[in-house]
Amino acid sequence: MLWKCWRDLRVFVWIGLAWLGVVAAAIVYAHLRGFAGAHVAISATASEENRLIAPLVTGLVVIQMAFVLLAWSMGTVGIGRDLGHGAGSFMLTRPTPRGRFVWAEWASGLTALALLVACAEFLWWLGMRLHLFHSSIVESPNSRPLLLNPAFPFGPATVASLCILLFLALIFSVTHCGTVGLRHSTRGLLFCLGFLIVYAILAHEIAQYGPVWLPRLPDLFLDPSVEHGSPLVYRPHLAASILERLAVLPLFPLIAQLFL
Repeated sequence: MLWKCWRDLRVFVWIGLAWLGVVAAAIVYAHLRGFAGAHVAISATASEENRLIAPLVTGLVVIQMAFVLLAWSMGTVGIGRDLGHGAGSFMLTRPTPRGRFVWAEWASGLTALALLVACAEFLWWLGMRLHLFHSSIVESPNSRPLLLNPAFPFGPATVASLCILLFLALIFSVTHCGTVGLRHSTRGLLFCLGFLIVYAILAHEIAQYGPVWLPRLPDLFLDPSVEHGSPLVYRPHLAASILERLAVLPLFPLIAQLFL
């Protein structure tokens, strides 16, 4: 079972690693060109240091958001695609519970996405250590040079990565559910796209015109910050929102199991 899951997902894993290789090459190229020198002229105040850290977390989010198409495509493989191609009926005749195919594929896909997101954060940390996070001489307000050595924002970067992972997991889970239920890869892609569009429209309409007693639908993309572009200030009840999204994800493989 695990070998089949790896065989289905390995091409997407290699594509994700290739993207990280491109990012790594860009970091090395920038380092060799001395591009980091334009980013270290900052003051030693906390606000100015936050102005440096916030774009770094945003850069990490941009790198990880490139995995959206990857997660969308990963949901089209597995038992649903095999059934659409007429090759899955034999597997369903074997003495293996049908739900095991769905849950094994779902867990394998989420594991692959989590590893890619973690590798992206590690690579970004390595690149920032190479570029920015060295002791830098800056000018203080009283014209005395100061030695500044800011730390990599592991907390904000990890929270942002977790929110990205939840968004990728949602796209993968919806596509995988649609592929299994509709027995076709293209239909699974269209099902995910339609789900996201309909959900976004409903969330907007309920928020704008819904009665007060009607609960608002949460945003599909969990932005961890209160102020746009400032990942250093967390939204209130962020932990509850993360747990809520974690609880929703298993519903999609459960629905796919019922259809299978």
